[in-house]
Amino acid sequence: MAYSKEMHEKARAEIKRRKNDAENTAAQRKNELTFKYPEFQFIESELAKTGYETIKAFSMPKEKAEIELAKIREKNKTLRVERTNLLKALNLPEDYLDVKYTCQKCEDTGICEDYDTERHISHGSEFCSCYLDILKQYATKELNRSTPLELSSFEDFCLDYYPLT
Repeated sequence: MAYSKEMHEKARAEIKRRKNDAENTAAQRKNELTFKYPEFQFIESELAKTGYETIKAFSMPKEKAEIELAKIREKNKTLRVERTNLLKALNLPEDYLDVKYTCQKCEDTGICEDYDTERHISHGSEFCSCYLDILKQYATKELNRSTPLELSSFEDFCLDYYPLT
């Protein structure tokens, strides 16, 4: 079925809203923990520093960079474990800070990458089933809006047209 440009725009807006909501919720959770728990703020700032340190390591000679990157990986791993332990201590799930997308396949983009994991090649992208479901919902609403079903009721139903057999 072909969908109108307007329906595609509405579907894209809905997908964008879902993505923004999920990302904002995750950011709010992180901000809340950062505000309430100084140790969480420390861990997050140290993790951010590892990103900067990684970039800096790439400007070093190869041998020194490899040693530095190994140290950074270890530091990063330790900090992540500390963060997970803190979440557990607060009775929060390990994935508390993860973005919880409505659709796990496309992560609320509406597009799925057709990726061959064995051959490591992409076959292009296509609309995700969640996007197509939204289009179908809008098409159904539009169809229902254009039919007079809400004007009909059983009060208008006349049995005279149907013979008793």
